[in-house]
Amino acid sequence: MDNVAAVTPGYHYTVTIKTDGSLWAWGSNEYGQLGDGTTINIYAPVKIMDSVATVTTDYDRIMAIKTDGSLWALGANGGGQLGDGTSEDRHTPVKIMDSVATVTAANGSNMAIKTDGSLWAWRWDGNG
Repeated sequence: MDNVAAVTPGYHYTVTIKTDGSLWAWGSNEYGQLGDGTTINIYAPVKIMDSVATVTTDYDRIMAIKTDGSLWALGANGGGQLGDGTSEDRHTPVKIMDSVATVTAANGSNMAIKTDGSLWAWRWDGNG
């Protein structure tokens, strides 16, 4: 792959941001975290979305901040861990919130700092 600005490994999958801000992924897609609308493993990079500034991954989900500060998520959501108010796995990106400066995802938890400095946290509900 050419023109890669950042690479982030997930659990048996990989995500890259190209220099044009496009987000690409390939590998295990059990929960639809690769964003192509399926749960079929993907063996070559597929484009997920445009205008991505930063991305973080966890075992089974991807969290991306777009250049406009909006936070988007996709993948496993059986315990509501994506933060979209549902428990449905998301096979394409879903918008979570606006005005996000940074986000991290690990062990079923997510933490975001918004541009106003406020800290937001949510996680898989089986763990409180």
